Amino acid sequence: MNQNTILTDRQTDRQTDRQTRNYGIDALRILSMLMIVILHVLKHGGVLDSTETFSVEYRTAWFIEICAYCAVNCYALISGYVGLYSRHKYSSLIVLWLRVVFYSAGIAIIFRVLHLSNANIKGILLTFFPMLRMQYWYFTAYFLLFLFIPILNSAILNISKYQLRIAIMAILFFTSIIFPIANTFLIGDIWNLGGGYTPIWLIILYIIGGYIRKYGLFRNKKAICFLVSCFISVLFTWGFQWIMQIVTKRFLGEVRYDGMWISYISISVLISAVSLLLLFERIHFTAWAIKIISIISPLTFGVYLVHEHTLIREHFIKDRFVWITNYSAPIQVVLIFSVAVAIFIICIAIDYVRELLFKGLRVKNLVTRAENLIKNKLHPSS
Repeated sequence: MNQNTILTDRQTDRQTDRQTRNYGIDALRILSMLMIVILHVLKHGGVLDSTETFSVEYRTAWFIEICAYCAVNCYALISGYVGLYSRHKYSSLIVLWLRVVFYSAGIAIIFRVLHLSNANIKGILLTFFPMLRMQYWYFTAYFLLFLFIPILNSAILNISKYQLRIAIMAILFFTSIIFPIANTFLIGDIWNLGGGYTPIWLIILYIIGGYIRKYGLFRNKKAICFLVSCFISVLFTWGFQWIMQIVTKRFLGEVRYDGMWISYISISVLISAVSLLLLFERIHFTAWAIKIISIISPLTFGVYLVHEHTLIREHFIKDRFVWITNYSAPIQVVLIFSVAVAIFIICIAIDYVRELLFKGLRVKNLVTRAENLIKNKLHPSS
């Protein structure tokens, strides 16, 4: 493949991208990552654990937590929504791997040089293979999902709408309704779903996202309907937690079973995520908003890679926001969002510099050329 052909392909890709890209989905990707940061501020930052149980501040913090809990599901749904009609390139996975290594190894080396970490040579070497570790659990799970994408796309595109719908409904009935109940009261995690922190759940979400992209859902419904649906599902999850805490505390002497629906695999959390996807699918943005979204959206995964690095979390996030609990509920809300936005902006700025470095080194071009070279060697006639 010569250089002119490569340039022609890129120009075609850009033209197709402008014609078919739904920037509402990109906006949802940005919002989802911001919600993930909020989750980490609340949990890792110590806000949830330090708030007085049953207080107004406690209920408020948990309401925010549950509102944001669908963020990871949104991210995985987007993978299926976007990936169904995208060209599957292994070079994309390699570039993503290099991006993860840039942070997993780079941050570890910096902390070791500054004597802020006791990591040995073996520990640092392992950072170059993030897919074999759980430092970034989403990347570990996504790595396996990526390998299945050609099979999943073929299945979604070739089986009938009825077959696909029945399969999804059956899977969700057992994984998102029956399983959480059984896992809480009866048998435990016999399917190893791990609360959704696994490739299995990401594969399920990919299929759902692909189905929505191909067939759509509730096309005649207005956007406000999905906002209401999201709010109702959040209210159900939050209300169930509240009721179970009161009931079990009174009759069992301790709080139990209150987290049954606070899980990525929970049907209510999934409904929240699907509702947001359908809502943002219908949103249209002005030209200037599209320009901003186009800049920020590709950098959002870098927010996760920076602030969720084990060393960053231990030194800068873990229990660092307990002080927020000293304020009243309304002020806590403002502080939680302000801290999350600040972390988000800092990480976006860091990943923007990383992106400039990758462009300067032509990382994507080099990896793509290597992939094309291998393809030509394996299939010289193609």
